[in-house]
Amino acid sequence: MELTPADIRTAWDAIRPGLAEIKTATQADWRLEDIYSLCLFGKASLYTVPEGFAILVRMENEWTGEPYLLALACHGEGNVQERYWPQIQKIATDAGCKAVKCFSPRRGFERAGWTVEYVCYRRDVNDG
Repeated sequence: MELTPADIRTAWDAIRPGLAEIKTATQADWRLEDIYSLCLFGKASLYTVPEGFAILVRMENEWTGEPYLLALACHGEGNVQERYWPQIQKIATDAGCKAVKCFSPRRGFERAGWTVEYVCYRRDVNDG
């Protein structure tokens, strides 16, 4: 199966529970409605497969202007980001991006009094 572009309005009922799981698991600061709005107004793109979805956003580095593709939310059977990496690479390349980034909570520094909001991971698109 391939990641297929989808309309958030018709896919919403199917992806909403997965988004809610992601929000709860990661303690994300966005609301489900924020994601809906991003997709509805073309700021993010929804891609679906029968077993999951990916919400991708073309972004630019604030200081360098370098474009990257943000995997804002990926959900489904197995690891959607890894399972569909070749397609995500192509989407990124087609959007003029050399890297894909994602944010994830990570444990470790809490012992020293820090609160983890997120960790940013980067993978170059030419990384097979």
